[in-house]
Amino acid sequence: MASSRKKAPAGAKPTPGARLQRYGDQALERLAWLMQHAESEQAQVAAAKELLERAGGGATGAACRWR
Repeated sequence: MASSRKKAPAGAKPTPGARLQRYGDQALERLAWLMQHAESEQAQVAAAKELLERAGGGATGAACRWR
């Protein structure tokens, strides 16, 4: 199935949507790294909560699934 999106010409600036997607991906990767490697437990928990919120489950929703 061919993509309906057109490729940007060489040397063109990325669109705002493309930049947001790239930064969003980087933000999620950073949150995942912090959740696993941050020195403080407080930072690990904050990163985990943020990831759950962004995944749509939320901290409360995830806890309910584990019962």
